Parts: sequence; C-alpha cells; structure tokens
Amino acid sequence: MHPCVYILAVTTFAMATTEFGIVGIIPRIALEFSLSLPEAGRVVSVYALAMIGGAVGINLIGQRLRVRTILVYGILLFAVANLLSALAPSYPLLIAGRVLSGLAQGAVYGLGTAAAAVMVERARATQAVSIVFIGPTAAMVLGVPLAALVGDGENWRLVFAAIGGVAALAFLALHRIMPDAGDLEVAPARHLVALLGNRRLIAVYAVTILGFGGSSMAFTYFPALLRQDGVGTGSFMTVFGFGTVAGNLIAGRLSDRIGFAIPTLAALAGVAGCLLALTRVIDLPVLLTITLFLWGLCAFSLPALLQTEAVMAAKASGLSAAASSLNTAAFNVGIGAAAFLSGVLIETSGIDIVPIAGALLAGLAFVLAATL
Repeated sequence: MHPCVYILAVTTFAMATTEFGIVGIIPRIALEFSLSLPEAGRVVSVYALAMIGGAVGINLIGQRLRVRTILVYGILLFAVANLLSALAPSYPLLIAGRVLSGLAQGAVYGLGTAAAAVMVERARATQAVSIVFIGPTAAMVLGVPLAALVGDGENWRLVFAAIGGVAALAFLALHRIMPDAGDLEVAPARHLVALLGNRRLIAVYAVTILGFGGSSMAFTYFPALLRQDGVGTGSFMTVFGFGTVAGNLIAGRLSDRIGFAIPTLAALAGVAGCLLALTRVIDLPVLLTITLFLWGLCAFSLPALLQTEAVMAAKASGLSAAASSLNTAAFNVGIGAAAFLSGVLIETSGIDIVPIAGALLAGLAFVLAATL
C-alpha cells in the first residue's frame, strides 16, 4: 500500500474529529453564546454546506492545479481555519472558521479518496479507500469522545486548537512525501454535466444522501437524546466509534470480494433498524451499548462502499475525481439537510421523533439501493 494512503488517513482523522466532534460540544456552544439547541446545531448545517461548496467548487477553480497541490494546501487551510474557530470571540466568527474548515475538507475528502483508489491496483482500491476512512472511524473512537469530554467544560476551544495542530503536522508530512496522484486530474466544470447522464451515479448519490442523512439526523443531537454529561456521552460515543471501525474494515473487504450490492443493502437495513430501536433502549445501558455498536458498524460501512462505487462508475469516462468529489458533496447534503430537519422536528414534535424520521430516510435509501 502506498505510504501516502496512511498519511491521508491521519488527515481524515483530524477532519472527521472537527466535523463530528462538534456534536459533543453543541450544548456548550449554545450555553456560551446564549443560543437555543437548534440554533447551535446550525454549526453542523453550515459546515455541511461549506463541504459541499468545497467538493463541487474545486471542480470550478482547480483545473490548472495539480491534485497534490490542492490536497496539501487544502489541509493547510483546514489547520488555519480550526485555529480561527479556537480563538473566535463570537458566534459569527466561529461560523466563519467552520465555513473555511468545511470548504477545505470538502475539497480534500473527495480528491483524497480518489487519489487513494487510483494509486493502488484495482483489486485493492476499496481497501485503499477504507484505509483513508480509518481516519474518520478512528476519530469516532478517539477524537469525537475526547471532544465531548473536553467540550463539556470551559475548555471546548481546546478541541479546535488540537485539531488545528494535528492538521498542521499532516500538512508538513504530506508536503514532504506526497507524490503526484498519477493521472488523476480535476475535471473542468463543463465535464461535470456528463456525470448527470450516468444514472447509476445519480442513484448512488441519492442513496448516499438518504442513507447517511438518516443516520446523521440522530447522531447530530445524540448528546441531547442521551441526556447525560460529557463523560457519559463520550463513553457511548466510543462504543459507536468502535462500531464504525469494524464497519469500515468489513465493508472494504466484503465489497472487494462480493461486490457492492449485498453489503450496502445490509448496512442500510441495519441503520434503519438501529434507529428504530434507539429510543426504546436509551435507558437500558446494555441494550443501548449493543445498538450503538451496530449503528456505528452499519452507518460507517456506507462511506467506503458508496465512495468506491462512485469512483468506479465514472472511471471509464475519466471523471473519477469529479464523481468522488460529488459523492462527498452528497454525503454533506445528507448531513446538512438532516441537521436542519432535525432542528425543525425538535422544535415542533420533540427530540424523540428524530431517530424515527432518520430510520424512514434509511428505509427509502434501502429501497433505492435495491434497484441498483
């Protein structure tokens, strides 16, 4: 395996910690800036929208840049943005830091996974992508729970400062060892229109939005659902995180051996089932632990499966990088829409309805995936 794949995994660790770790400190941000819980939850929607902008926008402005340049300096921007968030004296400046961070992450995620897939032989492509996604799953085990623990007190800004420091180290390492990513290029914006005619790709994007969005609805407000302090939330998030690691590794190996369909359908069915069970087991620690592990396993099987399918569906047209970036955008359409919809549901119907609504979205994704 190319060593660059492992450096990209470290990078995605930092990025996933800032993307998902915010969940554990939303209550603290709401308290410090005198916001309601749904208002503070907008940091998730804003970040997701910024990631969409980064994933799609890089195809509008990046044709003259090497993929290596975009990846390396995108990570530098990410590091600076998180330091800005750490120092932000007001909510608007915190949002500004989140926007810059999301733009950088959107560009890096899509191109990074595409680079990993094309830098190795085809038989190991999904495995390479899954290694890059070990970063987010490791973040779910370590980074996100630690963010919940640290962010429960007055030192929530240290979360952003630490993430910025890790990203800066990743920048230095990649600047030193990152090679050109083979023949991978950023497609001109006009070429993106060709992807709209690929019905399989459009279906993959729809499954991504519905499936991961349904899971994100409950995850965004998980600390509020759990109704525990930072230590309790962090502990249960660690269990969820171990499930994400297992799901990521299993998905990569299964897909390389038996294809895309069966693992994807199983993951979507599992997400829907776990979300339906969540509110019933929230006060039963043993059953809650099992449910969270299985939820993490199923939910984070989806990124490697769907990202690889998007890359391979567009490979013949030479638009793998664009397809990967757009699928990264699709993940964040799901996350952003889920955070917004969850906020609306909380204000109108209460928080307990959120996991049920997420299960319905995952069920729709299952039906659509079955047609593939």
